[in-house]
Amino acid sequence: MKDADEPVSLMDLVFNKKAKEKAGDEKSLLARKLFPYKTVMCRSCGKIQVTMGEEMFRCRSCNKINRFRKYGQWNVLLKDYPTAEAAMIEAKRWAMEESQKDEKA
Repeated sequence: MKDADEPVSLMDLVFNKKAKEKAGDEKSLLARKLFPYKTVMCRSCGKIQVTMGEEMFRCRSCNKINRFRKYGQWNVLLKDYPTAEAAMIEAKRWAMEESQKDEKA
């Protein structure tokens, strides 16, 4: 272990930067593939809502935690968008669509 007064070499800086990047890659691989705003449907109660969660979200209606992926498979219905406005518009449209399905049934 190096002391605080000891000079840092270029190789140490490069190695530490690569180690931090590698650690970050494993954690947020799913988050980097999706846009930040997601319109999701809760598996428990069916409520449609917008979230910025990276790997999971808590339903505002039933308060249950839902993971986006479980055992390598998609676990919830999800659509991702680059802006909050687009996600909210889709959530309203999707909720209206679901309510029309319920009325027909």
